Amino acid sequence: MSIGQRRFKAARVLLSLLTAGTFCVLSAGVEARAEAPVPLGGIAVEEPGPVHLSRLDLILTPAIIEARYQFQNMSGEAVEKDVRFSLPPQPVAGGAQENVLSRKAIDFTLSADRRFPELEARPRAILKDIDGTLLDVTGELRRADIPLTADLAEINKSLGRLDPLQRKSLVSSGILGREGTADEGPRWSLARHYVYRQRFPVNDIVKIEHSYRPLNAQDYFQVSGLLAEKYCINDESMGMLEGKNTRSLRKRRRPLFAQEIEYDLETVNAPIAMFNLVMNPADNEAALFTCMKGVKDNGKGTYAAAYENFTPSGPLKVLVVY
Repeated sequence: MSIGQRRFKAARVLLSLLTAGTFCVLSAGVEARAEAPVPLGGIAVEEPGPVHLSRLDLILTPAIIEARYQFQNMSGEAVEKDVRFSLPPQPVAGGAQENVLSRKAIDFTLSADRRFPELEARPRAILKDIDGTLLDVTGELRRADIPLTADLAEINKSLGRLDPLQRKSLVSSGILGREGTADEGPRWSLARHYVYRQRFPVNDIVKIEHSYRPLNAQDYFQVSGLLAEKYCINDESMGMLEGKNTRSLRKRRRPLFAQEIEYDLETVNAPIAMFNLVMNPADNEAALFTCMKGVKDNGKGTYAAAYENFTPSGPLKVLVVY
């Protein structure tokens, strides 16, 4: 059994519990949204060179994401490369955020050719410039002896030890807010990379799998222009939703609930020679909306698509409605 599969049955039970409650009516109007989904992604081979991604099988459910990669070394000699999984930058806020930013919090698991390599955590400090550019300021923090942590108490201790010239330099570069102002304190975000070293033999296939729990947004399902544009909701797809859920609504006497899922396809080594996408809402009466081209309902409760020489243009965004 591959990683992630043993959690699928539990996912169905969880979703059945979610859909058993009472929710707001399906209507047009202002959408009431929960927090936005966090677009986690997949693994990446750093500086891949001759290592090509020959196949990716991606399986999405609201409770678990599973990806199976096949990499091939196209050169005449074996090479070693760093393989990385990244969590997106989050503002330094301390407290519970320390857990949100960890692979343990999302139950991340990785195997390579049926072995489980030791992953090295490499935190990075990221600063968003005024023009939106993301700057890596890890070196600046290390030189100032500021810890790469989400623990605000520890950060404040180190800030208290700064001499005036160090503090002035960090304020001038935008890393620290000016004392006595509303944005006083750290202005960077913390990102974590998990890395291990992988050997790629000549012309051989290296199979790497990972799974984790996505950080979804959950809320009542209410259609608005913004939601319709984001997930390509139109009259035809709404008709499909009504057809799928007529029996469910009569039986459960409840309106609809939605989950937003995002997967950052830009983190993989494109182009992907063969990309197979399977999306399983884990509820046969659920409907799925996405702007991804070529996705088809196979009539068995899953949606699937297949692509060749695929280059992603942005994150995969999926809306599952129950």
